[in-house]
Amino acid sequence: MKHQHRSMPGAALLIVLIAAIISLGWSTALAADKSAADVEGVIGFLNIMEKYVTLTGQMQDIAADDTRTAGFAIFQLKDLYEDAGRKDEVVEVFQEILKETGSKPVRNLIRLQLADMLKKSGKSTEAIRMLRELIRENAK
Repeated sequence: MKHQHRSMPGAALLIVLIAAIISLGWSTALAADKSAADVEGVIGFLNIMEKYVTLTGQMQDIAADDTRTAGFAIFQLKDLYEDAGRKDEVVEVFQEILKETGSKPVRNLIRLQLADMLKKSGKSTEAIRMLRELIRENAK
């Protein structure tokens, strides 16, 4: 079993709070005469930083697991090709990766993505074939 790194959001949030106090100054953090807007600004900053810390922890969790990393890369690869206007090429790339990988979870995700792309491009027959292959491989 792989050792997975678990993030420590509590410690990370403490670091963020300390950074906020340092950047805003002790007097701002401790002053009782601050306006509601000042307090809301600090709270807004801390909320953004909390989301950043959570996202960072999620990325660490993804990176610590080979299958999740491959899955994330599949979605990123699809987005990059689509953003570049090269949707047809990503189908070829995914089919090539499908031939090369033996990982069942990765093969499943690629087939699901391929079926979706084929369906959207009007190639329903190919999408059906792709899903049938996925079912056959997983029903063994």
